[in-house]
Order: sequence, then structure tokens, then C-alpha cells
Amino acid sequence: MKYLIIARNPSIFVQYERVIRRLCDAGNQVVMLLNSTVWRNAAMDEQRLKQYREESEGRFDFMPAVRTKGLFAILLRHKRELVNYMA
Repeated sequence: MKYLIIARNPSIFVQYERVIRRLCDAGNQVVMLLNSTVWRNAAMDEQRLKQYREESEGRFDFMPAVRTKGLFAILLRHKRELVNYMA
């Protein structure tokens, strides 16, 4: 099975590392999309993700998320904010 994790930065990997490892150990493929690959804490940077990608033998990968630009991105952001306030 394939799993997709979308995160703001690499620190999410540290929080969910045990879950990701168990998924990969069970033979699943996990892909992590990141809005930013840089984080202010050196222990939570891209290096840790690269190291685990090598350890997992191709069952884990990460890459930058595609970011929308222009008017559509502005409208989408405002729509999400409205939905957040409604909930």
C-alpha cells in the first residue's frame, strides 16, 4: 500500500518516525511532501530524511510539495481560512 504524508517541514518526520518506520517495515511505500525542507532546529533537517531513505531500501521518499502561485493560490488560501473559522 502507498501512503502520502504532507507536512510543513521536516520536523513532522521526527514526530511520526515510529509510524513511518512501522509502515515501511510492513512493506508499504511512504512518500512525504514538504512545504519547506529547512527547519530552524539542526536535528530536524533534511539530512535525517535522507538517512532514513537510504535505510528503508526504497520504501520511503520525500520531496518538496508543489506550490500554487497567482490568483488561484490566493483564493484557495482564503477559502481554507474561512473553512477553518467555520469548523
